[in-house]
Amino acid sequence: TKDVLGNYPYNRMANWCSGSTYFHMTVGNLVKGSKFLCETSLGYKMDDLITSYVNMYSKERTSVQTRNPRFNM
Repeated sequence: TKDVLGNYPYNRMANWCSGSTYFHMTVGNLVKGSKFLCETSLGYKMDDLITSYVNMYSKERTSVQTRNPRFNM
């Protein structure tokens, strides 16, 4: 189905992976986080999509910190 399982910010994603028949994601920390296992033949697309978004937001955050060094944490 296409039911929404949950909404989480990208910085809360601890881990994700895919195989030929699944997509797996851990949100929170690796020990006590929420784990999602979805059966799908398109897991590789989810893996690629999340990797792309995380990389984009990470680069965006880095460029903002570089432009505004007084706001770096």
